[in-house]
Amino acid sequence: MGPDYDALSKEAEALRAYKGFGGIGLLEHDPEKGALLLERALPGISLKSAYPNQGTEALHVVCRIMTKLHRAPINELGSFYALQDWLSSVDTEGSLPQSYLEKARALKKQLFDTPEKPVLLHGDLQYDNMLLDGENWVAIDPKGIVGESYSDIWPIIRNPLSDIPLVANILKADPNRIRNWCFVNGVSVAKWHLENNLDAEVLLEYIRKLDCL
Repeated sequence: MGPDYDALSKEAEALRAYKGFGGIGLLEHDPEKGALLLERALPGISLKSAYPNQGTEALHVVCRIMTKLHRAPINELGSFYALQDWLSSVDTEGSLPQSYLEKARALKKQLFDTPEKPVLLHGDLQYDNMLLDGENWVAIDPKGIVGESYSDIWPIIRNPLSDIPLVANILKADPNRIRNWCFVNGVSVAKWHLENNLDAEVLLEYIRKLDCL
């Protein structure tokens, strides 16, 4: 249950779309009460617990899960968030260094000016949001965003210098494009943390590492 009924509705729609494509099963959704009833994943351990070092093997697992999720059909584009709107916070002033904001805006424009085929993004594909269900990994807590697939990568990157080339090789993708999506998302989330008086030091360090590449 949660107080943000619209966000929960987006999550419910995403889980319906992800049925058979790697998402946890949705049993019921009560939009008037803001409640979701989900299947229980057993044994339910998270990918973070299974791979505490979050190294090469974990990245391979995440890439497999992400690729499966992104194969889900998008039947109703209007019912999900648009990635450009989801990242709109980088277009406003905030507590981050101006150089980061300006770079994020320029990269965002560049990425959206050269769009790739949109998919249904998870939006928060961190290691805690992937659980073991039997012999398969399933994703929980999707945000329901439509946009370029590589935007989903940023939460799994711990060491950009080594992780981005590895993920790019696994996905047969452009490492520079992955890096740029990571930077834009990192700035967006760090800005949100600062504006809500949350600790953003880990995110700021993440941005600093990306900025040096």
